[in-house]
Amino acid sequence: MSLCTTPAGDIVVLGTAGRDYYFGAGTGTARPLEGRVDAPLTYIGAFDFVRTDGTRRELRLITPGEQPECIPTMADWAEPGPNRTEAYRVSCPRLRPAPPEPLPPG
Repeated sequence: MSLCTTPAGDIVVLGTAGRDYYFGAGTGTARPLEGRVDAPLTYIGAFDFVRTDGTRRELRLITPGEQPECIPTMADWAEPGPNRTEAYRVSCPRLRPAPPEPLPPG
């Protein structure tokens, strides 16, 4: 699931087959998203299951530095959703090593 923000700070979650959700920052409300988002979206990362030790998988946040935006469809016949259609792929590329996080000042 791709996570994007709007200029107003709202969060949009883009899933497979157009199963998208909108979270209003100011109202704290969540709702299924019908159709396209009018505001420009900025990709901030994705949640996905990642193999941690070769066998075990855990859900974690994948940063844009580890993988470019990719919404897996799992099948070449699947229709992309109405938002950020360029990010839909049958499968996503392998993760790159995450860049080191900057140290806090001090």
